[in-house]
Amino acid sequence: MSLKSPEQFNIANKAEGQASVELDSDFIATFSKVEDRRCFEVFLDMEERENKEERKERMARLFDREVASREINDLFVFPDRKIDSRTLVASGHKHGIETVAILFTDQEGKREICGEMDFSFYEDEGKKILYIDAQELKEQKTGLGLEIECRLEKFCRDNSISTIYTRATSSSDKKFIGAYVHALHGYEFEWPGESSSLQSELNEYLAKRGIKIDTEIESLQRPIDFAVLKGRNREGRIVEVGKEFLTASNLNWEGRRDLAFDSPGTQDFIRYLEGKGRNDLIEKYF
Repeated sequence: MSLKSPEQFNIANKAEGQASVELDSDFIATFSKVEDRRCFEVFLDMEERENKEERKERMARLFDREVASREINDLFVFPDRKIDSRTLVASGHKHGIETVAILFTDQEGKREICGEMDFSFYEDEGKKILYIDAQELKEQKTGLGLEIECRLEKFCRDNSISTIYTRATSSSDKKFIGAYVHALHGYEFEWPGESSSLQSELNEYLAKRGIKIDTEIESLQRPIDFAVLKGRNREGRIVEVGKEFLTASNLNWEGRRDLAFDSPGTQDFIRYLEGKGRNDLIEKYF
């Protein structure tokens, strides 16, 4: 896990000579891995040192109502998967809120960390934003990440947050495939020129592999355009070139999701859920 250090949070009450807070040793001891226990020791120490009144005031300003930390924590609790969560909500940058959610399993008396979400809520030029800094889940291709995305979006819509930002990252070893996943989830390019940059990389990718496409590369303007692109290889077979390009290349782009129901990104995401047969998520969260 890559839990943020205390220095990355604006933790209050750090006066010299402050007595250390006794941690929940019984809780920590239930984790089977040493690194998981250490992760929670740091986590709980940060939580105890947070100025809770300042946090409460900030959350009320951001969400236009009093929001208990438990509400955010519950976004990452999945009883049917036997996944629980402990969430740190701390005073962050730009008068916002920094958040780390640690997901863990609890089966047969053994607890193990199975995921981490690092994200922040803040206001910028009158626009209220959720920025997802990092997401790491051990469960892959199980629909967990998809439901977390839906829960976060609904929480934002219900609490005056209009936009989600994240960094979409993929690596050639396919350890990270965020450039593809976030395209399918309806994220847009945040910065001018990112589509042109991706067009150039795609052009080189096609040339090396002898893949032909029927579409003009310059017409690919949105991430979803790249993700659904198909072509023909040297043998004439149809290949999902967009998926392979976005999951097997070293790529980075800043992603933005407008959460309005009628936005192109939201409509793309709903169509994606329909294609995955997840009408249950559409009915529940949209």
